[in-house]
Amino acid sequence: MEKTLLDQNMISVIQRKIKELRDKNNVVNTILRDDVFMLLEAQEDCTVLYYPLEDTIEGFRIRKYVGDRREEFIFINTANKEDIQIFTAAHELGHIIGIDKMVCAELEMENPDKKQKEDIIDRFAAELLMDYTAFTKLADIKLKEFMTDKNQISLEGMLRTITFLMDSFMAPYDAVVRRFHEVGKIDAETMKYLQDREIITEALVDKVSEEGKYKRIKPTRTKSFGDLTRYLEKLDEAGEISEKRLERIMRQFDLNDFNIELPDAKEIQLEKDADDVQSRR
Repeated sequence: MEKTLLDQNMISVIQRKIKELRDKNNVVNTILRDDVFMLLEAQEDCTVLYYPLEDTIEGFRIRKYVGDRREEFIFINTANKEDIQIFTAAHELGHIIGIDKMVCAELEMENPDKKQKEDIIDRFAAELLMDYTAFTKLADIKLKEFMTDKNQISLEGMLRTITFLMDSFMAPYDAVVRRFHEVGKIDAETMKYLQDREIITEALVDKVSEEGKYKRIKPTRTKSFGDLTRYLEKLDEAGEISEKRLERIMRQFDLNDFNIELPDAKEIQLEKDADDVQSRR
């Protein structure tokens, strides 16, 4: 069986750093799922924007100075399926804490290339979301449902196992397939076959997920921007934001009304196709 891209020393550092991260943030549940958003938002000088964007982008990170402080801004596209959002958050968390730099510094790795750094961050996300012990335990239980006497499994049985684990850990298809390889359940050739999306199409994976009534196939379409609600409340109390503008922001981000008395409709001059105007700005 082919080895994964990272050696055991690198994996051990990643696992230790994950334990430190969990301990620091008092995370006791083994299966993290959407608690990864809490971990991401807990990072110092980090603001997370959740917004549904009809695009292929999954998310991204930018760094900029706000005043005299350098802050991180993370975008999560909530038009994607929830499992993709969660893995994206875990991946960006790896960037925020600098897990690639930690591994390279501790193992005295000189001049790691960009791909190796991304491999470290992806492995961090996989280890964080799909704990080895929990993953192998659930995988073994599900595999037994479809295993033949000759220790073989049909493609349908494998897909049902994969989608079950996708929903259990809220991780996307390719990440779960790769995790099967990382924990020694399948060889590299089988992993490559299962990741061939001309053979195993997204529509097929979604069909099996729907049959299992799994949550992961639904986009959340969440709209949230860090402490936006708190900032708006402060601006309103200080009289530094107009009620018309406040109403528009609340509507755009689906915010709850925080007991602000808005003007009567007849006093507000609404823009024609306001949402379209916003989208072009």
